[in-house]
Amino acid sequence: MSDSLKILASMRSRHDEEARQARLGALSLLGADLSAFLESPIQAEDVSSNIEGFIGCTAVPTGVVGPLLYRTGQGATEKVESVFALAATSEGALIASMTRGAYVLSQSGGFKAHVIHQKMMRAPAFRFSSLQEAVVFESWLKARVPELTAYVKQFSKHAELLEIRSLIVGSMVECKFSYSSGDAAGQNMTTTCTWHACLKIEEDFNREHTFRIQKFILDCNGSSDKKVSYYQIGSGRGVHVTCEAVIPEAVLKKTLKVTAKEFLDWGLWGKHLSSFDGSVGHNVNVANSIAALFLATGQDVACVHESSTGFMHAEDRDGDLYVCLNLPRLVIGTVGGGTSLPHFNQALKLMGCDGAGKIERFASLIAGFALGLELSTFSAMVNGEFAMAHERMGRNRPKDRLTKEQWLSHQTGFQFESSLDDNTSVWKREGVEQRVVLSFKPSDTDVLNTLYKLTGSVSPLLLKEFCRIQGSTEFVGVSRRERKIYSALSSAGFKHMPVVFMQSDDSDHDFNMMGTEYVSQERLVPHMDPSEFMPKDRFSQVFEALSQAQKILTQQEVQVHGDLGVSHSSQLYLEFSKLFLEHGGSLPLEEGRRGLIERAILRSSENLTQESSVSRVVVHNNLKPSKILFTKDRGALILGWQWAGFDYPQRDVLELIAYLGAPQGTLKELILSHKSIYEKVTGTNHSDSNWFRASRVALDSLILSKYVFVLIRSAVPEFRAHASVWTKHLIELEAVLKE
Repeated sequence: MSDSLKILASMRSRHDEEARQARLGALSLLGADLSAFLESPIQAEDVSSNIEGFIGCTAVPTGVVGPLLYRTGQGATEKVESVFALAATSEGALIASMTRGAYVLSQSGGFKAHVIHQKMMRAPAFRFSSLQEAVVFESWLKARVPELTAYVKQFSKHAELLEIRSLIVGSMVECKFSYSSGDAAGQNMTTTCTWHACLKIEEDFNREHTFRIQKFILDCNGSSDKKVSYYQIGSGRGVHVTCEAVIPEAVLKKTLKVTAKEFLDWGLWGKHLSSFDGSVGHNVNVANSIAALFLATGQDVACVHESSTGFMHAEDRDGDLYVCLNLPRLVIGTVGGGTSLPHFNQALKLMGCDGAGKIERFASLIAGFALGLELSTFSAMVNGEFAMAHERMGRNRPKDRLTKEQWLSHQTGFQFESSLDDNTSVWKREGVEQRVVLSFKPSDTDVLNTLYKLTGSVSPLLLKEFCRIQGSTEFVGVSRRERKIYSALSSAGFKHMPVVFMQSDDSDHDFNMMGTEYVSQERLVPHMDPSEFMPKDRFSQVFEALSQAQKILTQQEVQVHGDLGVSHSSQLYLEFSKLFLEHGGSLPLEEGRRGLIERAILRSSENLTQESSVSRVVVHNNLKPSKILFTKDRGALILGWQWAGFDYPQRDVLELIAYLGAPQGTLKELILSHKSIYEKVTGTNHSDSNWFRASRVALDSLILSKYVFVLIRSAVPEFRAHASVWTKHLIELEAVLKE
């Protein structure tokens, strides 16, 4: 301890790299692990006026927010520009919500702002022996204000004394010195100016009077520095800025999923309830945006408290929503403090707010981004999306996740060869001429988080409905289900799957891995382009493999989580699809897509209680071309059974056709070919009419479950073409199955 203290003491006044490293070394002697601070993006010499005892920088995740449409000027001089900002935070969903708010304002024509004033204050206090002496001093001081205004100019180029207000409390006089501080926040310059003013006041007053100032203090806590007070809200400290916008009814409904009436009704209750609590100001989370912008631009983060005093006002204007945010105490600067340090300065430059003459612009943009966040957050509260947004982004999943890198670092006997994709790689087992494919599987958490994000991007109501039904869908228990199916198939000598060598399942760490045989290119029949129709002989191989798997899984009575048959789903997917049609407005639901779902809903509603002579079996439920390998020695290999569920045996065949399509006039032939092979393998017999009836129900099951999620995924650009292909092929299948 003594050695460490000696080192730290000896480096106390130094701002250089040697001193920085010495401090880290001293702390390491105490057993502290500060290895994250060994490298610093800022040179020690550059922060000599910003910090003492410098050891390095704490990294705060920083994201980009915007664009935000900002309107300035009037009439012919009006200017409209899109502005981006950097925001630093470790709070998930904040950047997304700020960006959504900026989008709403931009879609509404932007926002305007007005700076009312900019002030900074110090509040020294002078003590006397009696009330009468304090009264005399107050009168004397009022007459000296012009002289003091001129006097303090010699101590700062930017600070200008605007006024001095006084308050007598017993034998003490508190004096509130208000300054304009230019483009700086002004705490330091006003401190210096006020100190010199107090020294002059003490000298002059004591010389002119028979009694003396007993003592003065530079600030007796009356300036509300880094605190909230009603006095400062009215009189001013920092920049007082207000901004406004009008959100059209169409933008409210489409993006924020609320009406002006709903927004105002709950907003009024919020004002009532916060007044009961004695809240200062009325806003939802102004502090979030201000703190994030302060951290990114080098502001004094201790001033977030007072700067976040905000008053939100809203009006219903014939269905449109007028909003105004008033920030009376924004303590900011575009010069001084940390604004010259590289990261902060670049963030200010991005906003066009670095240097002199930019304080009003900076205040206006902070107000605009804060207004956007208010709109986004409160609307999410009103429409039920707030908690769902955090849910879909995985904020409520605190498990200590085990990564594939961590797992691999503890394995021996494997030598890496190549990567097939982000989660699949080929390894050679040492000492054995054998290659293994290690596949790192998505956990339930991964799968559900992805689906929360997708459904929530369409509608908070859709996300809410999905959260209600998720426990009864195929999206729960994915890793357990696949292991169970592979085990059952393997024990029965099923040859149409890769051999499974190893599995790792760590439920405590949400981790799943499977090691299977590597099928070399020499053993594979060249894969077809998914956009081309697969030859009939390959379809026959797939039908054979599927039928054998379904026979084995049925005989072994393998139970899988989730029931995908519409007639046995308690209407879950049916109701989900209805809600999707009603609230999927952000997706391109042209008539063809909407019609497919509407007709499937109508047919399924009628067939809920009907049974078929075709028995339901365990289906693959994700039979896309990438899940099939065609080999020269074992025919078709079927991969990836994690989505398996119960449905009619036709379900997988229909899904494969939805991916690939088929030449005109061959669909019926393919369906009957599958029937023939399935009956031969399973020893069953069905009439063509019963087979087609079950096929129609399976098609509706496919539409209401998988196709709806294909459309939801089409909100992501790379999946839009995929959705179009499915629509075309499903309409073709629907037409054939009507016959």
